[in-house]
Amino acid sequence: MGNTLAAVRAEAGCAADQLEAATALLRQRGEFTFTDVEEAEMRNSRKQEERPGSGNPVPPDHRRAPKPAARPWSRLALTIALLAGLCVTTIAAPIRAEVASSNGARGAVAVSDDSSRRVVLTEPARRVVSLSPALTELVFAAGGGARLAGVVEHSDFPAPARDLPRVGDALALPVERILALRPDLILAWRTGNNPRQLERLEQLGIPIYYSEVRSLDQVATTLERLGVLLGTSTEAAAAAAAFRSRLAKLGPSGGPGTPASSTPAPVRVFYQVWARPLMTINGRHVISDLIERCGGVNVFAAASVLVPQVGVEAVVAAAPEVVFAAGNGSSRHDDASLDHWRRFPGIPAVARGFLFFVDDDAISRATPRMLEAGEAICAQLARVRGAR
Repeated sequence: MGNTLAAVRAEAGCAADQLEAATALLRQRGEFTFTDVEEAEMRNSRKQEERPGSGNPVPPDHRRAPKPAARPWSRLALTIALLAGLCVTTIAAPIRAEVASSNGARGAVAVSDDSSRRVVLTEPARRVVSLSPALTELVFAAGGGARLAGVVEHSDFPAPARDLPRVGDALALPVERILALRPDLILAWRTGNNPRQLERLEQLGIPIYYSEVRSLDQVATTLERLGVLLGTSTEAAAAAAAFRSRLAKLGPSGGPGTPASSTPAPVRVFYQVWARPLMTINGRHVISDLIERCGGVNVFAAASVLVPQVGVEAVVAAAPEVVFAAGNGSSRHDDASLDHWRRFPGIPAVARGFLFFVDDDAISRATPRMLEAGEAICAQLARVRGAR
């Protein structure tokens, strides 16, 4: 027994505490289980490696008769390979981060993410997994596309993103598939990814950058942060500067920004996220920021939920002057998503025919392309103001 455990530890390159953590994960996945005696030996070995007086409990009784091995020795090679990868994943990343943070190791990089958590790497990331299409697009914009090892479904822009390995969709993340890509950094969508799966990835010690863009200014900030983490600061800074320059020209007229004192009353806007069930956005959403910059006001800005479900009666009562929906207006689904409003001619937007589609990808992803949607929205709001 002892020889078996020692062999696994030696071949996998695991310290005792690493081996215990990695073995626990493999047990959960049903890929390997040590016998009771081996587990006891492992815990005892860990205790001996730690400093005296650490307060660890006494290891379990070793006198219990051993059970037959849960897996035959013929699978030892597979187990060693699995443990080797997991030992590095579960232990090495946080240790490297701690060393970089405390000692300022050469090549170390660090940023704060949108959760105000510090993300520290000993060197710029080389194998990145992106868990949202918007983050995939931002990585390319920041000059780090070559460092992407995997992305979620619907990561389709720019074109090279379509050829990258897939790791499920934003809400269903196969953790094992992500681990197989050996990422040294994961880019996560704080409110869009499955929180339990993100927690599990955190427990494995993989550095995670959490993104939650709530304003257009944050797009530029995110580009700069990604540039630091990916070692592409020069390209990212240029992209951020170009974005800020274009953003500064976004205004109520659809052209250069106009002083607020000279603009007419804001246009009342209803933004339709989904027709059935009917859903919209509140004032904390990045799309609401875009609407305001174009001289509009979100009629559901005061809603408590970021993406609330609302009733038709509430929309009628809000009397929007214009209704926007994500889509391109070319499909039957898109037509139906706005057509149902024509049954309510009392809504000013319906009475005047101001029902507009906005490019789905451009408006739904907080990336530099969002300004394309912004320019279209500004132009449409200018039409509405001209018809008053």
